[in-house]
Formats: sequence, C-alpha cells, structure tokens
Amino acid sequence: MESFIPPKVLVRTWLQLIKTDDLPPEHKILIEENLEKTFGSVELAEMYEDDVKIK
Repeated sequence: MESFIPPKVLVRTWLQLIKTDDLPPEHKILIEENLEKTFGSVELAEMYEDDVKIK
C-alpha cells in the first residue's frame, strides 16, 4: 500500500481547525488522530506544513 501525504493546504486547514474554539471536541480528536496516523504527531504535521525537512 502506498503511503499518502496530504497536500500542505489540507494539513494547514486541519491544523487551523484543531486550534479553533468553534469546532466540537470530537471533531478535533478525529483530526488529531488522522494527523498522528499520517505524520506521527501534530508537531510533525506542523513541521511539514512549515516546510521543515523531516529526516
């Protein structure tokens, strides 16, 4: 199975959504779980969005 890395604009949107107060907590948890599944952590997703090279 090929690994999927979402486009940066989608990652940026997810990161903005988990920081907003308007989103229900269960939705934030789902987004965080998806980011963790894809990148390993929310912090690594932020690094990807910021264009930092991840080794």
